[in-house]
Amino acid sequence: MSSYVWGDNVTQFFYELGPETVLSAVESLGFKTTGRCLPLNSMENRVYEIEIDLPAENIKSES
Repeated sequence: MSSYVWGDNVTQFFYELGPETVLSAVESLGFKTTGRCLPLNSMENRVYEIEIDLPAENIKSES
């Protein structure tokens, strides 16, 4: 049994994972985010919906 309250050293990073870390990771891949990070329901994983900021010229309208 682990002596840590929130898991052992291998799983500790999971409990430290938050919206700021997720946004930083997405931006490190070259995407510009709006800062919106919506946590989605998940029983086992941390799942976030991230809003990406697209320049106006990249948005294609049907009209």
